[in-house]
Amino acid sequence: MVLLDLSLTDPKIITDADENDGKVVCVRCKTSISDKKYMITVTGDSPFHTFTNPHGFSFNIITFGYCENVMEVSEPVGEYSWFPGYLWSILACRECHEHLGWRFSGDVGEVNQFFGLIREKLIFPLGE
Repeated sequence: MVLLDLSLTDPKIITDADENDGKVVCVRCKTSISDKKYMITVTGDSPFHTFTNPHGFSFNIITFGYCENVMEVSEPVGEYSWFPGYLWSILACRECHEHLGWRFSGDVGEVNQFFGLIREKLIFPLGE
């Protein structure tokens, strides 16, 4: 299977024998993180967002309703949340410990929990 790294700065095409067409994997260790079918819209019309943190670092994130093989590496906090009403905590790959994004949680409507994953840290299937 051919996979496309969705990095906005340096897209790469990677060949992989994995048969799971929709799998989204960690760019560093290729561990399964989610699936395209779990992409969700939390605010606006798209799961794709660009945000800047208080230190001036910008992140292109995609929102997912389900993730696997990730671990929280911080306590949930509400300060500077990109999604008002949601607490956030830092997520890393359970296998290689690469920072992949954030888990957002809160009682803010239909979506009580979701994951904002950094596009550049993921590899998506090509052509779907």
